Amino acid sequence: MSGGGGGKKLAPTVTSSAYADNNFLVKDFRIRKLTPRECFRLMDVADSDIDKIQQAGISKTQQYKLAGNSIVVSCLYHVFRKMFIDHSNEQKGYVQLSLF
Repeated sequence: MSGGGGGKKLAPTVTSSAYADNNFLVKDFRIRKLTPRECFRLMDVADSDIDKIQQAGISKTQQYKLAGNSIVVSCLYHVFRKMFIDHSNEQKGYVQLSLF
């Protein structure tokens, strides 16, 4: 399946010059699929816990699903910290905010 513009499989860099004169930023590259271990690491899971998951006999497909359904705890911690702790007056210390 080839698109317009000379039958290239990748879209070229958008420039104001003619299509034939466009310079390509990337040629002949391959996108590598992340391993389940890399997905868990992106989700801030400890390597010891990843080892336990992989030794439990869980399929790679299920491991991808586990990693995809998780949330990065350290990021969520900082989001909630910004939401519920007032940092505007550092001299007096932190002030706990309330939703109600």
